[in-house]
Amino acid sequence: RAFMAGAVADHPGGLSDAALFRDGISLFSGLRAKGIADLSGIWPWEQEVSSGTRDEIHFAVEPDQNSGGAPTLSIVSEAPAHAAWKVTGLGPAFRQPPFPNTARYRLTASVRGESPSGNAALSIRLHREDSPGLFDVSSYDVYTSPVRIEADRWTKAECVTPAISPPPDRLHLLCELRGNGFCTFADIRFEIIP
Repeated sequence: RAFMAGAVADHPGGLSDAALFRDGISLFSGLRAKGIADLSGIWPWEQEVSSGTRDEIHFAVEPDQNSGGAPTLSIVSEAPAHAAWKVTGLGPAFRQPPFPNTARYRLTASVRGESPSGNAALSIRLHREDSPGLFDVSSYDVYTSPVRIEADRWTKAECVTPAISPPPDRLHLLCELRGNGFCTFADIRFEIIP
């Protein structure tokens, strides 16, 4: 079963495969780093700055030499910040089948970097069916797993929710820098666990 985002197969950002996940797992394999000059063209990924000065936070997409050329997502900030690469286009509002009741959700990635005043994190942010605050992310449930990062080696990170009921109607995935420094995310996976 493939969840598709409507009409993006020929997206100007270079997506050749619009599937967000198949059989419950997404490798975000449609994301292509080469030839992307404008970071707004790497849908479904967007940038989010919760704190810090936007002009001092730098986001980058690069081919990853350690995993067969699959892209990596990076965040760099000299000043303390809370910034993230995020995916928000998951759920029935985006012409995808409803999420199952009582499923758990898992976000994994390989992470490396350095942050003297903080860490990296993987988070899953969700809005449950029939709950108020659909357009206010501060009312969403957030599940976060901080990641201890090192500059010279990749660390496997994982964020897993408990069973969610009622099911979400919106689900956001976040790869975050919390502090100053840099972090890079590779081999990003999203999985629905029935």
